[in-house]
Amino acid sequence: MRQTLLFMLLFAPYTLLFAEHNPCAQHKINTSLIDSTYHYLNIKFCQPAVWFDDFFTDQRSLEDSRAGTIIRWYNDMWLSNTGAFKHKMKLNARLHLPNLSHKLKLVIGTSSADFNTTKIDAKTEYNNLALRYDWIAKEQTSFNVKVTIRPSIAFRYRYNYPLNERVVLTFTQKVQQRKKTNAASSQFDIDFSIDPIFLLRWSNEVNIKKNMQGVKLISGLTLYQYISDTQAINYHAHINSQTQPEHRIIERYLSMSYRHNILRKWFFYTLTPTLTWQTEDPISPLKDASITLRLEVLFSNI
Repeated sequence: MRQTLLFMLLFAPYTLLFAEHNPCAQHKINTSLIDSTYHYLNIKFCQPAVWFDDFFTDQRSLEDSRAGTIIRWYNDMWLSNTGAFKHKMKLNARLHLPNLSHKLKLVIGTSSADFNTTKIDAKTEYNNLALRYDWIAKEQTSFNVKVTIRPSIAFRYRYNYPLNERVVLTFTQKVQQRKKTNAASSQFDIDFSIDPIFLLRWSNEVNIKKNMQGVKLISGLTLYQYISDTQAINYHAHINSQTQPEHRIIERYLSMSYRHNILRKWFFYTLTPTLTWQTEDPISPLKDASITLRLEVLFSNI
């Protein structure tokens, strides 16, 4: 208790000084056990990573052990450099089941099969209906189990380790079994809070799958920029590589996403131009440019 009071007295002037510009100073903190797990870094280290993940409805925040219900209805419209125009409407929801433990959730909608969760690409998503149980929801550790009707079962473990007020390390391990196919991925993230406006995230992932030659390696950088409580930008780049039959890069990807909350607190639009170089076939490499407009209705009581 004395250490907590001393911490508050020492950092109170700093908090007041940057309150107008510091997104994590403005972010509301709940007090339940599962919410305190999600906001652990915000409470103790005031890292903007939680705010950015929440604002962009990143898959990381959706998969963490959090209290509350979230419903997303969005329309994607994208135009490619070939002139092709496509549109897709999707519904995602994470709901508590009545009269049951808050650790048990019903997940409805689509799941991403892609590494880059900030990447708007409907082609990498598939329909999904699942039950998820948040087995462990402690301050720095979470573990959940998800069973889908596809059918499949997946286990996810996450551990956060803050080095200091600016740097946080995160390790995530996923294991999935579907249609007699086993797959696993290990991801290591480093979040560096440059200042109250910018956050840099370096992500590295290793994917292993039964009957897949070698190992798939992904490394990416994302720079998040806070503009206001209703606007933010992320700049993203990643490369995909494989180890067999020979070690080489098979994809390069660049994107920028501008997200804006307008008109109502539940209405968002996101504009994302992208560039992709597919080099899986070295003889006929593919280059694709596109721009995506996402209109999203987001309801949550998190």
